[in-house]
Amino acid sequence: MGEMIDVARKRGTAKLAQGTRITDRWTKADFMLDALSYGQRSWPRSLRYLETAMKAAPKDPRLREAYDELSAIAASAM
Repeated sequence: MGEMIDVARKRGTAKLAQGTRITDRWTKADFMLDALSYGQRSWPRSLRYLETAMKAAPKDPRLREAYDELSAIAASAM
């Protein structure tokens, strides 16, 4: 399961400052690795994970960059 989900389960969101997200300090690479972990060797599932995350945070450029890079890698791998 994705790291984002695991962290939320372990820590809970009550300990976060109001308006703070678990992923606020994540890098593009963190999002990519989390998507790959969630996808479990499935490119479409990994990309769908990032698509869902982009819908939840449409203004986050790290998600778009992670999606674009992972898409390019997936396309070259097929």
